[in-house]
Amino acid sequence: MERLQEGLEYLKKGSYLTLISFGLLVAAFFMFIVMTFGGVVSGIVLSVLLVFISFVVGLIGFIRLYQAAGKLAEEDSRYGVGKIGMIIQIIGLALLVFGFVLAAVGLSGAIIFFGPGLIVIFVAFLAILAGGVLFGLMLLRMEEINADFKIAGVLYMVGAVANLFLSGLGTLLIAISLLLTYRASSKALSEL
Repeated sequence: MERLQEGLEYLKKGSYLTLISFGLLVAAFFMFIVMTFGGVVSGIVLSVLLVFISFVVGLIGFIRLYQAAGKLAEEDSRYGVGKIGMIIQIIGLALLVFGFVLAAVGLSGAIIFFGPGLIVIFVAFLAILAGGVLFGLMLLRMEEINADFKIAGVLYMVGAVANLFLSGLGTLLIAISLLLTYRASSKALSEL
């Protein structure tokens, strides 16, 4: 029972931090658009700083979700797929950053890096998709703890798939899933 409680605490914290990361990313995006059209360089720098902070907070959130899946897997081995899913997603995010760096270097003049950068980005999206489906499956399996986990799991999996085609919609679905996960974790913790 102690492992379940720890897992739910990590799940709650990880969901919360990842939601904050999404919020910072949205704020940075809008700030970048407004400042770019206004020609304010300091706003653009602030936008880049917000993206970096969002990345760090999101990474910490993902690590907490990984820890949650690990603790939950100790309680019930069926939840182990979530741990594997988070590992794959973290690797996918690292590949995504690396792919964007390669593509940016390719666009800045060393064109030989552009193609490999796009390939790495594609592989990163596939890894994030696979990891997202596995993590969503773990949430689905947690419906016996709280029914909201089932909806959260379905939304997480659909969001992971939608990210391949409609990134904004996929990210929104994952954010809603994390909000439901936070709520379900809070409810489950209060019932323990």
